[in-house]
Amino acid sequence: MGNKKSTRMFKFLVFISATSLFLLIRMIVDLLINLKRYIIAVNLMAEGKYEDAKEEFLSVGQFKNAIALLKQCDNMLKYENAMKILEEKDYIAAKEAFSILDGIEQDFKEQTKQEEDFRSTKYRMANIALADKKFYTAYQLFTELKDYMDSTEQVTKCIQPYPATMVLYRNSNYNHNYAPLIIHSAKGEPTYLKIYAAEGPLVVTLFLNSGQTLNVEMPRGNFIVKEAHGNLWFGEEEMFGDLGSYRLLDTGLIFNTFGEGYEATLDTQEEGNLGSIPVEKENF
Repeated sequence: MGNKKSTRMFKFLVFISATSLFLLIRMIVDLLINLKRYIIAVNLMAEGKYEDAKEEFLSVGQFKNAIALLKQCDNMLKYENAMKILEEKDYIAAKEAFSILDGIEQDFKEQTKQEEDFRSTKYRMANIALADKKFYTAYQLFTELKDYMDSTEQVTKCIQPYPATMVLYRNSNYNHNYAPLIIHSAKGEPTYLKIYAAEGPLVVTLFLNSGQTLNVEMPRGNFIVKEAHGNLWFGEEEMFGDLGSYRLLDTGLIFNTFGEGYEATLDTQEEGNLGSIPVEKENF
């Protein structure tokens, strides 16, 4: 009876040992597989193959610091996408792409070189915008960079001097004089006006400094007028940037009788005789 009990105990111990050995071998095999995939992923990451590296890091789960490196790969893919948009000179889309990176900037700070690359790329983007006369875009980027390199000094270069009170542009297809348009600008801020033909083309652009008057000869036809106001001027393309206000006059201008025009006082003055409604800068 005692021998049978000893035999059963022996068999049980053998089973436990075999099971433990199997589990130990399985753990070692899994560890080696994960280690191999981890090394492959790290090498792919070093080669800049971030998409492939992400797949390998995903396959090893929480092995070592795979989750942190997976996040870094994702960040670098977003960075590369922003760079690609920048090289295509789509500044609005590039700014949005880089704003996503702003939201994960703490992750870049954990990698000194990547942080420097991030800021230097944004600095490069700002200088390209400045050279292309995208003054407001450059202004925003240099402002976000704060004291990086000479960004503070570059901010002042983005702000352009006010033009004189004058016609800035006239469409040569609408260059005949038919009737006068006398405009009295608002006091306090300069005014930038765009006048479009009812059929769509831009006819003339005007700049009026605070409280000044401009007399413009207009061609015959029906026109709509858009006005912008602001303190900081960034050139005709980006105007007053997001810092300005943009409006559409709710009354069109009609010049059908030779010599009979309009005298307009802009509505930001209390005595203004033209009403307006706000519009988005992108639709100005």
